[in-house]
Amino acid sequence: MPIFLVVLVLVGCSSLGTFDNPYPAQLPANFSSWLSPAEVQFHSRQELFRAPTGPLALGEGVRWRLKTRTGKVQRVVLVLQEQFIEGNQSSIFWSDLEELEMSKSQEPGWDVWDASYQPVSAATLGYFFRLENGSQSIWLSNNDRKIAVPWVNIVGTGGLGRLSTLEGVIPFGLTVYLPQVTQGPPQDVVYYYIFPDRFRNGNAANDPAPGIRRFYGDLPIEFHAFWNDPEPFKPNDGRSDNIWNNDFYGGDLDGIIQKLDHIASLGTTVIYLTPIFHAMSNHKYDTADYLTVDPMFGNLETFKKLVQEAQKRGMGVMLDASLNHSGADSIYFDRYGKWPGLGAFEKEQIQPDSPYYDWYEFIPGARTADQRYKQWADPSLAELKESEGWKDFAFRQSNSVSQFWLRTGAVGWRMDVTPWVSDEFWTEWRSAIRRSFPNALLISETWFVASKYLLGTMFDGTMNYVFRSAALEFAKGGAPTQFQEAFEMMMELYPPEALRRSMNLISSHDVPRALHQLGYRKNTGQIPATVRSRFMLAVALQYLLPGAPTIYYGDEVGVTGGEDPLNRGPFPWPDTGATYGDWSLLEEFRLLANLRKTHRDTLVFGSVEFVPSPGLLTFLRRSPAGKIVVVSLNNQDTQGKLEHPLFQEPQIVAPLSYRFWVKEGQ
Repeated sequence: MPIFLVVLVLVGCSSLGTFDNPYPAQLPANFSSWLSPAEVQFHSRQELFRAPTGPLALGEGVRWRLKTRTGKVQRVVLVLQEQFIEGNQSSIFWSDLEELEMSKSQEPGWDVWDASYQPVSAATLGYFFRLENGSQSIWLSNNDRKIAVPWVNIVGTGGLGRLSTLEGVIPFGLTVYLPQVTQGPPQDVVYYYIFPDRFRNGNAANDPAPGIRRFYGDLPIEFHAFWNDPEPFKPNDGRSDNIWNNDFYGGDLDGIIQKLDHIASLGTTVIYLTPIFHAMSNHKYDTADYLTVDPMFGNLETFKKLVQEAQKRGMGVMLDASLNHSGADSIYFDRYGKWPGLGAFEKEQIQPDSPYYDWYEFIPGARTADQRYKQWADPSLAELKESEGWKDFAFRQSNSVSQFWLRTGAVGWRMDVTPWVSDEFWTEWRSAIRRSFPNALLISETWFVASKYLLGTMFDGTMNYVFRSAALEFAKGGAPTQFQEAFEMMMELYPPEALRRSMNLISSHDVPRALHQLGYRKNTGQIPATVRSRFMLAVALQYLLPGAPTIYYGDEVGVTGGEDPLNRGPFPWPDTGATYGDWSLLEEFRLLANLRKTHRDTLVFGSVEFVPSPGLLTFLRRSPAGKIVVVSLNNQDTQGKLEHPLFQEPQIVAPLSYRFWVKEGQ
């Protein structure tokens, strides 16, 4: 059934009570010890056991408390470590920092162990406890529950810990960030996320023409004869050639300008564009010229017009770039000898005299051209080396890539494949940008817990794929407690300002769209009612929880699509003759956008408290002034009932729906 929403003003209701439950440790299967789980209490998100419970601003101290049954433990040591991550979690290791002897006091039935610590630098730390009884030891550390995110699995969600041997230890996380995280770009952000070739064709004169525009070397391109071909070409699909990413629809910057009112109606404050620079592919991550708009999208003046028109509607434009790799068919590399000047691999020959030579890493003795240089995933992508010359061009100089586009009007950057570039690079990059553009919005592309990037030293927020995984799992019917645990983990590890700026997405150009994940596989315009309702549960979580709602173009009118490239289909505008959109969804998106705007103090800046409510996902948002917003979501096919002191009688939440209440004042 369709999602429905109720807004109710409650006056004179009692405030929420607190829930002070004991937190015994878990016990792994086949594990036995002299200490049972019921004889240990610790929970990383309860102030009784850790204060403060969330991320720690540098300059603040933290206090831990652990409880054990009287006389069961003779000594407790808290072990502190620093976390290091390489690549997309290809390597995670911990460096020991310090061991803290915990002091002992007593209360009826329990020994109480305390320790305090004052961090000296911003870092991602870990901690666990060693409990000793004479010659016997047992360890209390993070749980081993998993959140399945594409490409990685997050293990250990915080909160409730578990007992194990030393080999089974998974540290709890502690994020220590710089206080200046509170400064910089706005924290009230709603992103609208566009793959430009597929949004709207606003100027047919700049369409890429087969036979004139070429792909890599002298390969052909393909152009869709009809805008409303809902499925991009796949190699050898019976409709196209055997080449990836060489099919085009003709979307451009003029098309985005024409639809700015539509974009603004979703509450958008930042339009995020995947790369717009001159490049051979339809995705443009194979940059050919970082300082030029691709002619199929327009030119520099078109970009400036887009910025100006967006600003009139209260929106900024955020750009996307890869500083990890350029195109092999680029001005800088010029594998095919198409560009003026001398490329680093001009005509497939290594060119030490090229001004770009030290940007790349070569393998002179290799047999073939493909083997003669370091690549990122594919020969079309030449990996960039963090040389002094490259850093000058990328961000140091006033006319560098990063600074040029900010000076031209962009409000910030989303940085592609962030984990494959060094922390030292990003730290210097941020410093260079902040000197001239203190409010630039800097977003990382990460697929795992991104704490290390959000300390105030590199980025302001991240693409929140952890949120996506948890939200879609809930929308499919997963246990509400699983979503709660995942979201509370993010609040425990991400500075609140960084979480507010992070992109709470459910679809992207790199993963199947949300509707596809929920069961709507073909763009027919007839979304099954159950799928539609489940989809809107995920959208409601985007708008009603901390973080920046991120709407991937077309989601708001029911576009679906599977793995790349099917997740990059064209937007079904009615004036192009499209028949497969569901425009009734748009009003529900706009309703949520208006709710978020109306209750901005609560839904953007308010605290979050999850409320036990069997079968439902219920949470309270509380503004600094005391206003309370209650949200309850039901992901089951049966009716749910919310009982709480805020209400004089039980509140019914219909199957596959959510409800929303407001309490004004205290």
